[in-house]
Amino acid sequence: MTAAILGWIGSIAFMICNLPQAYLIYKQGHAKGLHIHTIMLYLIACSLSLIYALDAMAPTLIFNFSTTLILWVVIAFYKVCPRKHSD
Repeated sequence: MTAAILGWIGSIAFMICNLPQAYLIYKQGHAKGLHIHTIMLYLIACSLSLIYALDAMAPTLIFNFSTTLILWVVIAFYKVCPRKHSD
């Protein structure tokens, strides 16, 4: 396997790690169990890492950090704006 293939596999695996949490929060309509500081740290870390990946023109990192950032934006949204009557 080449390094590029390993990089893509790793990037997809990182994205999959965040997917269940984002889906659960979307389904429940709230993120009550997560501390706002954790969410903010993830958003800052992903944003800064994405800037680096774009500057380095690293497609695997761009995929990883952009998808992770999208998932954590969903999580942050439900932390700030929980659905009414959420379970």
